[in-house]
This record gives sequence, structure tokens and C-alpha cells, in this order.
Amino acid sequence: MPWKVDWRVEVDGVDMTTRMRPYLTSIEVTDRDGSAGDTCSLEFDDSDGQLKLPKDGAKVEVWLNDVSVFAGTVDSVRSRGAKGSGRTLSVGAKGFDSRGKVKEPLSFHLDDATLQEYLDKAAGLAGLSGVSVSEGLAGIARDYCSAEGESFLHLGQRLARELGATFKVRGDRAVMKERGDGQAPSGEALPPVFGRIDDYDGNVTNWDISPFKGRPAFRRAKVRYFDREEAA
Repeated sequence: MPWKVDWRVEVDGVDMTTRMRPYLTSIEVTDRDGSAGDTCSLEFDDSDGQLKLPKDGAKVEVWLNDVSVFAGTVDSVRSRGAKGSGRTLSVGAKGFDSRGKVKEPLSFHLDDATLQEYLDKAAGLAGLSGVSVSEGLAGIARDYCSAEGESFLHLGQRLARELGATFKVRGDRAVMKERGDGQAPSGEALPPVFGRIDDYDGNVTNWDISPFKGRPAFRRAKVRYFDREEAA
């Protein structure tokens, strides 16, 4: 069956689309929220057992309709088959290298540093190229901040819970973003999304929309901290 979506796959920076086209049967990308890593699965028809396995930890980037929808590393390869049912090869990738330095314990501290400076230091030690922090968070200053045996992932998750932010690692970069301000980490406004069932033209087959959540929206927050000078 011919593809109905334009797609492109690069492996370690090399465009593999032409070589994959006769064998690739499906692409599944899951864009997860928060600290959970994105995942991608590429399914191949390996009926003749002729496909070469990708290198462990290879960099993978996937485009759909000229939009990059996934960037990560190969995490698993699984061959499936049974008598009379052919053979398939499934390549799974994660949004970050789970065997890399992002999960290694860090041990450092900074005095009189902003959140941007602190995360830049941690990201560098974790082998990442950088971290994007939204404007409303980047300038938060603390007289002392440290990472004592926690990984970059745990550190980012902890700060995100404290600050009411969203933290995510994708490829070799991380993002720390305020929630609910209607802006992307770059500062640009997020585009509005409209779903108009009254304009039903025959293409919509079903929908499932939940516009409200039972949890309240807090306007204020209280944070406890330890005052070293007052010892309280």
C-alpha cells in the first residue's frame, strides 16, 4: 500500500529514506508530556532476512510532511516472525539516550547563580549541548544550589515540581518551560487550535474532547525553604 504521508528518516545524519522505502511499513511516534521521553517505532518487512541492524545508540530523526516529529537514539531492535506469517523487524528509539550521562549522578554546587546558569552547568556535565529555559524562569536567583548525587533528569524533574514548570529532554537538548502562559520556550506565542464539529465535511470519523479537568487552577503557591543565616 503506498504511503499517504510524506516521510523522511535520517540515521546518524544520513538520509536513509530511499533505502528504507521498499521495507518500511509503519512509523509510530509518541510525543509525551513533561519529563517522560518521546518514543518512536519503525516497523520493517524483513521477509527475506536481508535488513541490516542499526548501530546501538545510533541517532535517529523522523520527519512527517517536512516537520521534524522525533529526534532520539536507537534503544531496542526486535525481530518477530512465525511459520507462515513472514518476518518483521521493529526498531525502537527514545527521545534521549537512556544509557548516556543524563542518568548519571552529578555532584556540584554554585553560589549566587540563576536557574539558567545552574541548568547550563548541569546540562554540560550530563553531555547535553544546552538547555532552553523560558524567560519567566531563567532569571530566578538563589544564593546556593547544588546537585548531590542526583542525575540531570532527576534534578530537572525536581525543579519542575518546585516551580510549576514542564521539563523535558529531547535529543541533546533540554527544556524548562512555565506552564499555562501560552508561549513556547523560545518566547513565541503558541498557535491556537480549533476543532469545529459544525463544519463537519465527512472527513471526521470520531472525536473525544474533554475541555475541563476536576483539579483546580491555583493562583498562588507557597514554598518552604531553609534560611541558613537564621537557622530556621
